[in-house]
Amino acid sequence: TLKDKEYLKALTMSFRLNAAKLIARVYQSVPAADIPLVVRELPGIYLERLLRVAAAQADESPRLEFNLLWLSALLRTHGRAIKERQGEYAEVMRSVQRAVTRVQNEICRLTEQNSCTIEYLLAQPRKPKEARKAIDFGDGGVGKGLDEDGDAHEDEEMSSEGSWIGLD
Repeated sequence: TLKDKEYLKALTMSFRLNAAKLIARVYQSVPAADIPLVVRELPGIYLERLLRVAAAQADESPRLEFNLLWLSALLRTHGRAIKERQGEYAEVMRSVQRAVTRVQNEICRLTEQNSCTIEYLLAQPRKPKEARKAIDFGDGGVGKGLDEDGDAHEDEEMSSEGSWIGLD
C-alpha cells in the first residue's frame, strides 16, 4: 500500500502489525504535503500511537521540519480530543513536549553559533580595492568584475553578444 501511495492505509496497517521499523518507514515516507490529509483521516484509536511515533522520530531523526509538520498537524487536528482526555494523553504529551524542547534548544544553539560566525567574519579586515578587483570568479576574467565597493558588475567593454567593443 505504501508503493501505491495509500499512506493512511499503510500507516494503519503498520500499526496493526505493530512493527516499529515498518511504522517508522511509513511515517518517513509520507510526503510533507500529504501529512495534514493523513492526520485528518486518522482513526482516533491510533492517535496516541502516532503521537508517540512523531515524538520519538523528532528525537531520533535529523528531519526537524518534517517531524514538526507531523506534530503540528496532529495537534491542530486532534487538539480538542487530546484536551478532553488530558489524563489519557498526559504521558505522550510530555514526550512530545520534550521532543519540541530539544528541537528548540538545537535551533537556538545553531543560531548562536551562526551569529558568532557572522560576527567573526564581519570583524575581518577588508581587502584593498586592487586585490578585490583581481579575484577570479571562474569566468576567465571576462564578463564580471568588481566596482569600487566590491560588488559584481558586467564589464563595460563586453557587449551582450560577447564581442569586443572597447578601445585598444
